[in-house]
Amino acid sequence: MARRPRPGWRPSVYFCLLPTGALILSAAFAFLGAERLLTYSIGGVPAIWPMVGFLSFVLFSVIRSHFNALVPDRLVMTCFAICGFAMVAFFAFLHRDAGLLCTAPTCPGTTQMAADDPAVTLPLGDAPRSSASIRWAETAPPPQPVDMLQIDRQFSSALYFSFVTFTTLGYGDFQPMPRMRLLAAIEAVLGYLYLGLLVGVLIDLGARRFRGPKSGAGRKTGAAHGTRKGGNENARNAKGRPAGRPDKS
Repeated sequence: MARRPRPGWRPSVYFCLLPTGALILSAAFAFLGAERLLTYSIGGVPAIWPMVGFLSFVLFSVIRSHFNALVPDRLVMTCFAICGFAMVAFFAFLHRDAGLLCTAPTCPGTTQMAADDPAVTLPLGDAPRSSASIRWAETAPPPQPVDMLQIDRQFSSALYFSFVTFTTLGYGDFQPMPRMRLLAAIEAVLGYLYLGLLVGVLIDLGARRFRGPKSGAGRKTGAAHGTRKGGNENARNAKGRPAGRPDKS
């Protein structure tokens, strides 16, 4: 009878702890250099896209560790929760640096910016030529009447918007900047998949607790198989003995 292997530290580190640490470091890098991720390009590709692909791979590798028998379930759930919060914080730092469009009736703590300002129309991967060109609407009146936007750059608002987007609620009081719309859509897709997989993992853990511990599942199956096998052998022996002859044992 094969016994279930005991949880070890190497699979826990390789399949759970290292991906979680990489996601935390990515969120810390976004905290320190979100502007670089949004304005730099690598071979003509905005630097933010390889980073988002890497984060998606890391997140789902942590989810995959749930199906590894060598990784404890408690560690998987802890890493799973930490990865979710780190992903929300990563996008929150990006939205804080890019700014949010406030469409609510009241927008405390916002600044006005012209709709045709380079900070609004600039695509991802392009850096402005000068810092003064970004703030020209704040330092001088526009030459002609243009629509003014309410821009919020507070981290609390960015974190709120990131949570609302990640959980696919979408209240509508904040909107991403034009160059951040695709990133917000990707965050919503990742959050939708994350919450769905979280529910699946919780249901699987509940089913395991209902059936019994992990180590007992294999023994229970083996015991049932052995009982069934022993019953078949007894029936075969009883069938082969002549009728009326007592058993010597």
